[in-house]
Amino acid sequence: MTFRAAGPLVIAALCSSLAGVGCPRVDDGLDRVPPRVVSVTPALPTVPVTTSFDLVFSEEIDGASVDDDPTSETVTVVLVPRALVTDAFLSDVNNPPLIDSRQDDCVPVDATLRGDRLEVKPSVLLTARTAYTLLISSTVRDVAGNPIVDGLGLKAAFRYDFDTDAGAPEVTATDLGTGLVAPNRRRLTINFNQPVRNVGDATVQFSPAVPLEAVLLDESRTTATVFVAAPTSGCARFVPNTAYTLSVTTGVVGDTDQALQPFSTEFSTGAACDETAHQLIAPPEAIVGEVSATVRFGTNKPSTTLVRFGLVGGDLDCLGAPCPLLGASVRQATAGSSPLTFEHAVDVTGLTVNQRYRVVVSSEDDVGGVATGAIEFLTEALPKLAVNEVMADPDVTENTAEFIELVNFGDVDLDLSGWRVNVTGNSLCTATIGAGVIVPPGGFLLVVGNSFLPEAYGLGGEVALARSSGANICGSGLLNAGVQVVVVEPAGRPITSAGKHVTPVEGRSLERIAPEAPDVASSFCLSRGDAGPSPGRQNGVVAQGCEQP
Repeated sequence: MTFRAAGPLVIAALCSSLAGVGCPRVDDGLDRVPPRVVSVTPALPTVPVTTSFDLVFSEEIDGASVDDDPTSETVTVVLVPRALVTDAFLSDVNNPPLIDSRQDDCVPVDATLRGDRLEVKPSVLLTARTAYTLLISSTVRDVAGNPIVDGLGLKAAFRYDFDTDAGAPEVTATDLGTGLVAPNRRRLTINFNQPVRNVGDATVQFSPAVPLEAVLLDESRTTATVFVAAPTSGCARFVPNTAYTLSVTTGVVGDTDQALQPFSTEFSTGAACDETAHQLIAPPEAIVGEVSATVRFGTNKPSTTLVRFGLVGGDLDCLGAPCPLLGASVRQATAGSSPLTFEHAVDVTGLTVNQRYRVVVSSEDDVGGVATGAIEFLTEALPKLAVNEVMADPDVTENTAEFIELVNFGDVDLDLSGWRVNVTGNSLCTATIGAGVIVPPGGFLLVVGNSFLPEAYGLGGEVALARSSGANICGSGLLNAGVQVVVVEPAGRPITSAGKHVTPVEGRSLERIAPEAPDVASSFCLSRGDAGPSPGRQNGVVAQGCEQP
């Protein structure tokens, strides 16, 4: 058999079909350099929902090879949600036509080619906060017929992944409510779905017109507070018994300069001013930690709260933090409260342990009435107590083996009389520790139901038990899907917590990796298979570490 060498035209034809990879240069004057996508604009991971893309190729592209119709047998430009881009999808793009279901998945686009530049513009608004992929099929070719290649020079589709932003800003709510608005209403709030700019008296308007004192954005730029100017006489800032429209115009924009979706809402004023005095239902109280506190109080009307704090005897400057602190606007009264009470809570942080602080709260209702209160408190070190282990799903009879283990990892006795163990699963329940329960340094206390059997874990009388009155902990027992446990001092200060950090497994307890480890997910894992649950003694994971899956 005689073998004959292929001629240069045969080699050229073969190399053209392989996009020129590994082929010798054939100097026949023909263009054998394949095109590449050299840039995409915008080159951002997150783009506006209104975006279009400009792709620049390394050379002029054949317009006949650009097709943006997903129903076509020669489609080459495809935009699709990224979750749908599988190997099978990519294969279809490179070997059209697309099957019907894939055609339906494509976002319609207009692709316009100008020499070496391709503009791809979605024909519809993209979905906000969504991952997309733009695909240019490998069957796109330059004017000499060479297919596009990747960075390695291999024939391949071009892929560009991006995410969309939140879209055009929208007003999500106001606090005007559904009833009549008091004519002396001073303040109202407008909530947006994302940070916005250009919020002011030029973009927030009332019809009929109402003079405004100020329009202020909060620090997150997602809530605007509108202050209506004081009346020249009488109490009314709005005209009584009048229908109004509040509008927020498209002059408000998001951070991507997209204009707000136009918004308006109608409301009506009542006949008489609201002249009910704004009051605190009770003096403020504080739930105090080592370096933070939660200040709580109730008011008799919906209101917004400002809080100032500082060291006793010093300035109420919020210790250098933005001051005053702005509490959430409370619009709903506590169910069943009598007298009607609107409960407020403000977190004060950045404190120092063993210091005395003064906090002043100032609550303003919607018509400008102000109620104030003050409290002093001392920050103190937390007792060295930890929820050390939780067994919610034993592999024996549940009520005989469920437990919550507490450990004293300090160097002094802890009197836990009256302390509460709050358990959250499908609902909240509380187990209260009885009087006279003392846990010595290094000691353990098991919170259990009345049916708990120590012998289920080989225990005798060496481990202290705090039994609930019912057969199970908190009546129905611990939820097998996982629970959250929080131990609270009689004064209301949360001390330690655990739970819902690890997916439960029957027969395995949730164990803390060290008694002093913080109350975070990384401090917990399941009890080891070679050690098992460890009520009343050191956790197996302390000495041997978490068992690797």
